Amino acid sequence: MLGHVLDALRRQYLGALALFVALSGTSYAAVALDAGSVGSREIRNRSVKAVDIGRGAVRSRQIAANAVTTSKIASGTINSDDVQDGSLLSTDFRPGQLPQGAKGDAGAPGPQGIQGDKGNPGDVGPRGPSDAFANSFGQTAVPAPGSAAQPYARTLDPGSYVFIATLRVLASAGGTNLECVLIAGNQEMDSKNLDLDAIDDRKVLTLVATRTLNAPTQIRLACQALTGPGYTISHGQVVALQVAAIH
Repeated sequence: MLGHVLDALRRQYLGALALFVALSGTSYAAVALDAGSVGSREIRNRSVKAVDIGRGAVRSRQIAANAVTTSKIASGTINSDDVQDGSLLSTDFRPGQLPQGAKGDAGAPGPQGIQGDKGNPGDVGPRGPSDAFANSFGQTAVPAPGSAAQPYARTLDPGSYVFIATLRVLASAGGTNLECVLIAGNQEMDSKNLDLDAIDDRKVLTLVATRTLNAPTQIRLACQALTGPGYTISHGQVVALQVAAIH
């Protein structure tokens, strides 16, 4: 009699236990996941599909690190609908997996930098040969042929010079043929001949020359009458401009 009672109690206990397990299976699974008891080795390759995971039922903290690999998930079973919007970060993708965006517009130019200090002025170079020597003279009478007049003379230091001499000539007594010469030392640099046709005939005469002087040299202007009664020169000027070199 006692044995029959024990068998009946045992059957009732087993039935209640089976009902409890059937009702609490899902909670047990979640607890098992929370405990980390299910790892990659416990899941058969390609056996887990999206439909097997309720939306939001399994979270990241419930899966052990590196527990689920791509080989465990059937190809094509997880798509955009299975991923919560905004839940993935750029760090979740391998380098080069995300397409590069279009190049942005150039930014506004930055502010101008601070201007540096002004450098010190350089040394003053040697003075260039740019002296000008000018002399003018007034009225000078040039006699009849046989002698000459010298209205200008000046000694210049060694160097290269450009000479320009201008003067006005006037027939004083009648037609005259005349000559004026610009001389450096004993060397003629330039000369001009003019004909004065009659009394009071006047003309302008210009002489131009260049010369390099190797020593202090006297520069002279000399005029004479070749034919006729003589003439008068006036408003004369001689300019000597020193230059670096004559080519």
